[in-house]
Amino acid sequence: MVELKGLEFYYPSRPNDMIFKDLDLRVNAGKTMALVGMSGSGKSTVLALILRFYDPTAGKVMIDGKDISKFQLKSLRKHISLVQQEPALFATTIYGNILYGKDDASEAEVLQDGKIIEQGNHVTLIERKNGAYYKLISLQQQ
Repeated sequence: MVELKGLEFYYPSRPNDMIFKDLDLRVNAGKTMALVGMSGSGKSTVLALILRFYDPTAGKVMIDGKDISKFQLKSLRKHISLVQQEPALFATTIYGNILYGKDDASEAEVLQDGKIIEQGNHVTLIERKNGAYYKLISLQQQ
């Protein structure tokens, strides 16, 4: 469960522009929620706070009842994945992009992820080299 309790936030560069004041939000484990709002209304900021790109000005962000400000960043971020609206690839191989964020993954895990990506409609992948994924051929966006 992800929970925001009494959240207040402003960006350090804009201290007079309160983004949230007294925001409460709860998403139970296994559930999906859509954040809908006008541009600049704070949808992406909610995600930035959950990922601890920023800490709230007041209030708490909690996962499974634990305040994430007490978590080590590396540990927290190993358990959270974010897929942006317009995904970006790093200037490396597909293999390296799949491995990013989980550098201890086995080659079998990386190749399994690659097969999943290959079936998606965003990427027309790749050239195989020695049975592994190494080179991006084309990227398609809808």
